[in-house]
Amino acid sequence: MTLPQAPDRDPSPEVALKGRRPAFFAERGGFVETPVYDRYRLPAGAVLAGPAIVEERDSTAVVAPDATASVDPFSNLVVRFSGAA
Repeated sequence: MTLPQAPDRDPSPEVALKGRRPAFFAERGGFVETPVYDRYRLPAGAVLAGPAIVEERDSTAVVAPDATASVDPFSNLVVRFSGAA
């Protein structure tokens, strides 16, 4: 079985940035201007620092302020919280 290769392009999440909107995060004391990304345009290797919102047709992922999300070579969105092993 051959693993998929990351594309030969910049893994910057900026290509998927749709805009920004206020989102409520209690740990930040209220509404925070939060970047919104198009899930289908996030390239393999992209890393998002929370807070962030990742939208797709049938779901939305909210990345907490203390978390990061990355796109693996299989296009999975992997979210890690600070302090998590």
